[in-house]
Amino acid sequence: MTTQKSQFMTEMGSTYTLGADGRYSRHKAVESRDYPPADITVFVRDFTTNPSSLVHDVVYRDTEFSRRFADDYKALLAEARLLLLRAVRDENGKLVEYDEIHDTEESMEADELFCGVVRTKSDGSLQGMGLVPVTLNPEVGATVLEFRRGSSSEELVPFHVGHRVTSLMGPVAVSAVMA
Repeated sequence: MTTQKSQFMTEMGSTYTLGADGRYSRHKAVESRDYPPADITVFVRDFTTNPSSLVHDVVYRDTEFSRRFADDYKALLAEARLLLLRAVRDENGKLVEYDEIHDTEESMEADELFCGVVRTKSDGSLQGMGLVPVTLNPEVGATVLEFRRGSSSEELVPFHVGHRVTSLMGPVAVSAVMA
């Protein structure tokens, strides 16, 4: 069992609250508006100190993409196709593949979660791809990324790239949450 914070606040004043169902809902202070809970909320660790140390197995086909990824990953997250992935390893611990996450249970069971950031050119060809480790636990300095169930039950769709977490409030015990 891991302790997860019951509330956190972002640099723009939004407050996220953990519900009994394990999902975070958002109150956006600048609009004085409450938003329904995301199906999965993940946190992209702070890239400002050493961007390359947090990028995992990144394949770039375009130098502009790699520069932008390191310089302004939040803007890139907002405009790229995003996938929530888990690492699959063999019995020796060797990475075999990445599987796309389709529901909250899969994310809770994963030992390693990643956000796959995919950019394509106007002709549909791959411009660049990066895998960024994410966590289910909020951390000060991490960027909030919310996913909702798409039109089919087999897809999770990113719908909100939030701001950086500035404060954590009130612990609550949640079983099966990644450390």
